[in-house]
Amino acid sequence: MGSRLVLPFVTPMEPTLVRKPFHHEDWVYEERYDGWPMLAYKHGRQVRVVSRLGRDHTDRFPELAAAIAAVAPPTLILDGEVARFD
Repeated sequence: MGSRLVLPFVTPMEPTLVRKPFHHEDWVYEERYDGWPMLAYKHGRQVRVVSRLGRDHTDRFPELAAAIAAVAPPTLILDGEVARFD
C-alpha cells in the first residue's frame, strides 16, 4: 500500500461580500458559480481533493484528481471551486 499524502495546513481564500460591484484595472476577477469550495493538493502523482473543513472528496471527483495528477508541477496546492455543469 502506498504512503498517504500528508497535507500542510493552508488557509483557503474566503469571498468578501460587498454592497456594490467595483473595478480596479490591476485586479483579475473570477465569476462565482454555485459549487463546492475545495483545496487540491498534489505531490508527485498523489492528489487529494478536500473541502475547506478538511473532508476528503478525492473519490467524489476522480476525473478532477486525475487531471491534477497529470499537470507538470510535481507539487502544488490549488484553492478553488468545483462546479458541475449539465
